[in-house]
Amino acid sequence: MMDRGEALKGIQANIRGGNRAMASSQIMELVSVSADDPFSLLTCISLLKVIEDETGASEVVKMLCENVDTKNVTEISKGLRNMGYSKETILMLSEVTDIRDDIFRTRALALSDMGRYTDAVREQENIVDRTISDDILLTEILCSMKEYEKAKDIAKNILSESSEFDVRKCMYGVMTASGDRKGADRFVKDILKKEKDSADSSALAAYHMWVEGKIPGAAAYATKALKLDPGHVGAMEIFAYCLAEKGKTAEARIVAGAINEKAPGHPSVIKILEICRDGT
Repeated sequence: MMDRGEALKGIQANIRGGNRAMASSQIMELVSVSADDPFSLLTCISLLKVIEDETGASEVVKMLCENVDTKNVTEISKGLRNMGYSKETILMLSEVTDIRDDIFRTRALALSDMGRYTDAVREQENIVDRTISDDILLTEILCSMKEYEKAKDIAKNILSESSEFDVRKCMYGVMTASGDRKGADRFVKDILKKEKDSADSSALAAYHMWVEGKIPGAAAYATKALKLDPGHVGAMEIFAYCLAEKGKTAEARIVAGAINEKAPGHPSVIKILEICRDGT
C-alpha cells in the first residue's frame, strides 16, 4: 500500500527540482489511490496547479465534485475556491442545507471572484460571528463596487484592533484603490520608521514597491523580510512576482511550490502561476 506521506515528499522534491513530468505522474498515481480521501484529492489538485497540469487538475476536480463529502464540504469547497474553482465551489455549496458562517464566507469569496459583488455582500451580511478576515474581504468587495468611504471606515476600524500584515495590506489597498497614492506611501513609510527590523513592515514595503512598479525595490524589501522570517507568505508572494517579472519563471514557480507547502491552497499560488504563464 502506498505511503501517502512519503509519496508527497517525493512529489514535492521533484517539484523543487523542476522535474514536472515526473511529479505529474506521481501525483496522478496518488490520485488513483485517494478516491476515498477528499483532502488528499485537494492536495493533488493543488500540486497539479503548481506544475501547471491543468488537464490533470480538472480531472481531479470533476472527481471531487461528483462525490461530494457532505461532512467536510465546507473545508473542501474553501480549498477549491482558493485554487480558482469558484463556479465549482458555488455548485458544490448549492447542495448544502445546513448553512453556517463558514458557508456564507466561502460563498462570498467565490461570488466576489466571479464579479458578483452585490451577491457577495448579501452573503457577508448573513455572517453572525464576524472575523477580521471577513472585514478584509468586505473592504475588497466594496472597493470593487467603488464604495471607498465605506471600505475605508471598515479598514480603519480593523486597523485599530490589529497591526498584522494582512490588516495593514488591507488599509493600503483601500487607499490605493480610492486614488490616495500619496497617503498610501506615507502609511508605509510611517510603519517602516517605527519597525525597521520587522518582517511584516518589510513585506508591506515590498508590496508597495510592487504596486508602484519599482521591481528592484520590491525584491530588496521582500528579500529583507524573508531573511527576518523565511516563512513569510506575503514576502514570498512578492518575491515570486519579482522573479517572474525578471523572466525567472522557473524560480518563481519554485517559490509558488514553497508557498503551497507552507500554506496549501493559498490564493497567491494561483496568481504567481498566472503571471508565470503570461511571461512564458
